[in-house]
Amino acid sequence: SGVLRFTGFWCEDAAGRKSSSAVLGQTVCFCFAYQANYPLSNVSVAFNLRDEAGAILVNCNTSDVGSDYTQLPSTGTLRCAIPSFPFRPGRYRGTLFSTVNGEVADWIQDALAVEVSDGDFYGSGKLSPQGKVLIRYDWKADGSEPAFGQASTNPECASNVRI
Repeated sequence: SGVLRFTGFWCEDAAGRKSSSAVLGQTVCFCFAYQANYPLSNVSVAFNLRDEAGAILVNCNTSDVGSDYTQLPSTGTLRCAIPSFPFRPGRYRGTLFSTVNGEVADWIQDALAVEVSDGDFYGSGKLSPQGKVLIRYDWKADGSEPAFGQASTNPECASNVRI
């Protein structure tokens, strides 16, 4: 419909500084400048990230998390923060999409590209060489202390769970 148009994309780090790349394990904020002819209501926004083979790895959608915008000024920047960015180093591309009052407002294939550099995701001082996506997790053994002397921080990890 053209009611809303995306006019720019960039990444920011946790301190709000523009960054040329995202860092594995660090907060990254995906920023999308937009413009409309008047203030808008009932706006949803989504973007996805795809790997080099074109597989969609994640879709960040305001509707999925209950964060659609009931009111939006005619110009501004929309930001989506991803704490502990989980993707391995590489180049990722994405599509950007929005609706206003349920009608497609803007839809840009390959609207964004982001380069991800390596980082210490787990804070262990080691870079993990395996996996395309890293996740946070805890290990626990019945009757034993973890290797680093820290108890599991995951309350969902019950000691009676067996595989």
